[in-house]
Amino acid sequence: NILFDHNDNMSMSLRLPPPLKKILAALEAYSIRQATIHLVPGEQRWPYPDVSRRIVPNVPSRTSTVEAQRLACDRGYSRDSRLTVYVNGWLTEARGIKVLYEAVRGFSASHFRLLVAGHFGDQDQDLKVLLDLPCTEYVGRLTQPEALALYWRSHLAFAYYDPATEINRLAEPNKLGDCLFTRTPLLCNSEVI
Repeated sequence: NILFDHNDNMSMSLRLPPPLKKILAALEAYSIRQATIHLVPGEQRWPYPDVSRRIVPNVPSRTSTVEAQRLACDRGYSRDSRLTVYVNGWLTEARGIKVLYEAVRGFSASHFRLLVAGHFGDQDQDLKVLLDLPCTEYVGRLTQPEALALYWRSHLAFAYYDPATEINRLAEPNKLGDCLFTRTPLLCNSEVI
């Protein structure tokens, strides 16, 4: 029995010459045909008829949500009067760090907070500049419940996916499930279906 976790379609994730892209897509299709169970995060990612397909949405687990609620309560998290935008996860240019910097660089720290959690490479200069802004509060890499708990401190969550990469236009962001659970509005670029 084969379980094919097709979370990120490699043929759509990598920028390859068309012949290589077709070969990779054919290998993915072959793997799907061989799989007993084919997992995808949403119908947009694999909209073709497939009897083995199972949709497993990117939503937080019950264990994580219970722990996040407990953490938020224990730490006294609330949405104060300072507009707080939360960005978390993989912090790179492809995830909008440069766009975010341009949007917030002139904001006053007394009225605006950019709450940042996640991981990044040492080479990302745009992120280093963003983290040095007076309005930025960087909390580091967190566990999933800790990251989820911070939504209760945030008025908005930010998600950006570079539309130049095909898979990003079909993104099934974890942040969407997190925002639904915590009732936090999501700010996402319009190219994401």
